[in-house]
Amino acid sequence: MIAPLDPLRDRYDAVLVDLDGTLLDGEGCITPRTKRAVGTLVDAGIEVLLCTGRSWHGTLDHHEALELDTAIVAYNGEWIARPGEAPWRYAPIPDPALGHVGRVESRALFSFRHNGQRKVSLFQDHPLQRRVADWFSGAVLVEQEHGLPGENLMRVSCFFDARGHAEAACLAMAEDVRSTLRIETWPLALFPEFADTNLQMCEIQVKSRGKAEAFAYLERARGIPPSRTIAIGDQNNDLSMLEGAGLAVGMANGTPEVHARAHLVIGDHREDGIAAWVEAGAPLDGRSDRQSDRRGDAC
Repeated sequence: MIAPLDPLRDRYDAVLVDLDGTLLDGEGCITPRTKRAVGTLVDAGIEVLLCTGRSWHGTLDHHEALELDTAIVAYNGEWIARPGEAPWRYAPIPDPALGHVGRVESRALFSFRHNGQRKVSLFQDHPLQRRVADWFSGAVLVEQEHGLPGENLMRVSCFFDARGHAEAACLAMAEDVRSTLRIETWPLALFPEFADTNLQMCEIQVKSRGKAEAFAYLERARGIPPSRTIAIGDQNNDLSMLEGAGLAVGMANGTPEVHARAHLVIGDHREDGIAAWVEAGAPLDGRSDRQSDRRGDAC
């Protein structure tokens, strides 16, 4: 039996929740238990927004599986939209930076350009390119460079065989260009589908407040201030939303930086951590002490 969520509902109106390593299990799926927990939050009158580094199109299946009608916060906050509506926020890479990003691509094993809901890659003779294309929702491979989109790019995902190679390629960009971009490099093995690989994924997009852009949407479009939001995440790209939320919740599998910013830490995503927390009534234990600590940091 799920404990009442009245204490949570009295304080908060919305939840921003990350996908990979947070809402999804160790296989990258939404379990029936987690779906029930999300439904419980919705039934309690709390808006649940998926807030992810994934593309908008790559998030839509999960949004539909959860039967949500809220906005999707994709590309780390650069695309915010409700399905069927024009984007509330849409922030592609600035045109002057695209040539520089293209030179990073030229040093990668292969890359994908995210253009609207499409992901397009120039075919390379690499055994993992097709696997990545299949993993990326709506991705296509083209044989000629003229088949690549050359503007309005939400993100460019470059794949390298070593982190150092990715960093060197990005550092070769002019500093004034780099300062306008958000550049993150991840081991592709973080995703269950690629646990057997050693590739590094370098993602390049416009620099902004990241997932914290969701707060502007909630306040202006929904009338919900940041103080009445909950953010749940596990990785460093979740820090901006954790820092801005009224309640910051870290996953047990989260990074040390996430744990340092969280007001409380709940279970592991591989053990339905969010579902277990909701089933227990979403206890807020430890919130006051951690919030006091963080106000002190801000001063």
